[in-house]
Amino acid sequence: MPELPLILQLALRNLWRNPRRTLMALASLVFATGVVTFLGAMNDGWLHGMRDNFILTFSAHWQVHGSTPLPADALDTHLIRAISGRLERDGLGAAGAAATGVHIVAIDPHHEPEVSRLASYQREGRCLGQLGEREVVLGHDVAQTLNARVGSRVVLTAEGRGGELVSELFTVCAQLHTGAPQIDRRFAVIALATASQWLGVDADYQAIRMRAGADPLRVEQHLRALLPPGASLRDWAEIDPMVHQWLRFGEVYGLLVLGIVIALTVAQVSNTMILALYERVREFGLMEALGTRRSQLFTLVATEAAILVVAGGLGGWLLGALMVVLSGSGIDFSAVSGAFRFFFMDPVIRPELTGWMAIKVGLALALAALLGGLYPAWIAARLDPVEAMRWH
Repeated sequence: MPELPLILQLALRNLWRNPRRTLMALASLVFATGVVTFLGAMNDGWLHGMRDNFILTFSAHWQVHGSTPLPADALDTHLIRAISGRLERDGLGAAGAAATGVHIVAIDPHHEPEVSRLASYQREGRCLGQLGEREVVLGHDVAQTLNARVGSRVVLTAEGRGGELVSELFTVCAQLHTGAPQIDRRFAVIALATASQWLGVDADYQAIRMRAGADPLRVEQHLRALLPPGASLRDWAEIDPMVHQWLRFGEVYGLLVLGIVIALTVAQVSNTMILALYERVREFGLMEALGTRRSQLFTLVATEAAILVVAGGLGGWLLGALMVVLSGSGIDFSAVSGAFRFFFMDPVIRPELTGWMAIKVGLALALAALLGGLYPAWIAARLDPVEAMRWH
């Protein structure tokens, strides 16, 4: 078995000369790295859950807007899972003496369940997948405002093709409980065929859901190649920029946490190395007097710092991974999730330990090793041999 390089042997020996201090430094590095790994996994799980909830609850990955529909039979089924036409209008809902503003959403009941999760949020009835000609699914808060239950009659009023107000009577067949106020407080879902006959207009757009694991860039190129003249393609980030900006904020928060950990790691490593350095001033002076070059002293001290960070980083990453495994069923934030329902936040956050998170933690530790080891190494390399050998 080949021997370790001399510099590495010396670095390991020097670190173990004071095992108590080295182990304390390692313990703090393991703890800090473990915490940031777990927090990063929590952040990723939170953001990915929020993005998926927004996309799959209603918006879909892509929307094609235009008077001419996209040819569904030309879509690549390896990239596209489902496509469904929709029509949206603002209007008024009334039942008895109660009335409230509603957002009328007309869907294709046969294809919508493949595009969105709306059907999974039904309560007090399950009719969204087979909406009848005069049936409506109301958001939970809309139904409460109108005092409407399954079987109640509701009058919907909206603007027709010629700009005139037209009304139609519908029967409530289910309620939606999504947790997202922009849906529960406004939605009135009806069949697209009914809306076309009632309002005299066709679908406004087509909602498209891509397959899991498909490359978004390839999907976009594929859809743009099929776009009819005058049609436009919008992705989920364009559909609701606020949700997109909130996700970006979450990513910046994750980077800030990494920055704090880098600063703490740099301080810990620098403190440990400087304390060790002052104990070995005479040793460094003797090494220089015997012919050791300053560059070699610099490399030796920097290697010791790198060993500390690598060992602490690996241990911390394993600790963080263990914490993620132990919290596999998720962490329940139901008590505070109401403040974030507008952003489609799940009340239970499931940490996700991704490869990108491992790369970010690794890069942060490499930067910490570089910054934490440079100053002590620079001090060691600038020692005067004569003065160093007189050090007490």
